[in-house]
Amino acid sequence: MRINKYIGILLCMLTFSIACDNESLEDTYKEYAGKGENRYLGKCTDLLVTPGWQRIIVNWENNVDPCIQKVKVKWILDKAQDSVLLERGTTQYNINQLNGETLNDGNYEISVCSVDAEGKTSIPNTTYGRPYTYAHEDIMAFNRIISKVYIIRNRLILTFLGWQNEIKSASLEFTKKDGSTGHLELNKELVDQLFYLLPEEINPSKPLILHRNGELIGCQDIIDFEPYEFSTDKLFEADFKQELKRQFGFEEAIPNNWLEQQETIYLDWSTNSFIDLLHFPNLKRVILGSKRYFTSNDAADDATYGQSKIVEQEASNFALKVLKELNGLTVERYNKHFQGLDNALIEEKGNSTTEPTKTMLDLSETTISMYPKDNEDFPSHVERLIDGNYTTNWIPFYSSDFKTYELTFDLKTSKTINGLRLAQRQFQENADEITIAPEVIKIYVANDLMSWIPATYLEENPLGKTKGEVNYIDFTQDVKNKEYRYVKIAVNSGPYGDLYSSSIAEISFY
Repeated sequence: MRINKYIGILLCMLTFSIACDNESLEDTYKEYAGKGENRYLGKCTDLLVTPGWQRIIVNWENNVDPCIQKVKVKWILDKAQDSVLLERGTTQYNINQLNGETLNDGNYEISVCSVDAEGKTSIPNTTYGRPYTYAHEDIMAFNRIISKVYIIRNRLILTFLGWQNEIKSASLEFTKKDGSTGHLELNKELVDQLFYLLPEEINPSKPLILHRNGELIGCQDIIDFEPYEFSTDKLFEADFKQELKRQFGFEEAIPNNWLEQQETIYLDWSTNSFIDLLHFPNLKRVILGSKRYFTSNDAADDATYGQSKIVEQEASNFALKVLKELNGLTVERYNKHFQGLDNALIEEKGNSTTEPTKTMLDLSETTISMYPKDNEDFPSHVERLIDGNYTTNWIPFYSSDFKTYELTFDLKTSKTINGLRLAQRQFQENADEITIAPEVIKIYVANDLMSWIPATYLEENPLGKTKGEVNYIDFTQDVKNKEYRYVKIAVNSGPYGDLYSSSIAEISFY
């Protein structure tokens, strides 16, 4: 009985405690909520923003809460903000201004909330959006259709990037020779030709302006892009510019007056395209492959090593045809270089076997050192490089490792050196071994074995490597104007099966 009495007392105390706690919680609500519980307005949902041209389109779903009277849209960029109150039930708004000004580029904070009759708002639904403006990278990167412009004898020549379905209309504005304005309508059919010669003359001193409109994926608007003015500065493709540097030493911009003076140009090595020949407004003669000197009867038939190549044949043929039409260009080809060019444009000149007349230096006292050093059991015979015998060769011991060989020629006294002559090995015993013949060469000169300077305009110079092919490499004008005692060349080893080596028949200087 006494146990039951204690249990009853404990139950009464527990009930009293819970009642006191409930009263405290209710008092707390009243303290913070006033005369009753807080009631929050229903918030907007499914907020979505879509970028447009200098605007942001905002969509949302409204709440069914009957207390909602308005919908508030607010947008903020940096420290500037703007907002609008819309009628209940509105589900879309176009943001096209910020405090009366056209939207600038930027990532805008956008929020939408419900508003009741007393101006109280729901919890906002917030997201971010960025309009398309002229500063947007997608606008700046939009297809400009025209890749390059060239002008020869007041004739406009265009190369095209290609057409995109997003382009709605495009035209090129130019000034005719008589001063009136001309327009070339650009469309898919024309642009797909890739190249175009405008049939009428223009005033080359006046600007060339591209007009276009189109749309971007994800943008609901047709965009009128800013007019784009094409520069008539002569911009060269990288490999063609390298070739001009190899021959003439141009480091940066190639002077217009020099380009205008050139009537003949020699091209001997593989390249991407001849399109940049259109930068030579007075070009009348192109000579192909004449400075690759073959000694083997079948060298010209060697498609791997005996034929310099052109990659963009269509562009190259277009350039040659235009120059023939405007300048009466002739194209002379030696051996079988640059296959794929239009044969109707070519004058075939046969094999180039006659070497240029040069005064060779006497190397009878010259000594040669090699790094890495020779294998003592299998010497490379560096002395054979200057023995005047084309049937003997320098050939290091085969190695499992790729190597760069440095050969240093000590002329014993300082001499004027205009260039280097290198004859490749004949490879009569094993034709497949030709893979070890060097394809490029680095050449340096010095007077003290310490202060080496490049002897050529390019650090690496191409070498023809058909069997027995003879290469002539002119040095820079600065080197020609001085005297040097030492010449160092560097060539890489080539693969033969799983091994590496190199081989050269003769080296001399002129």
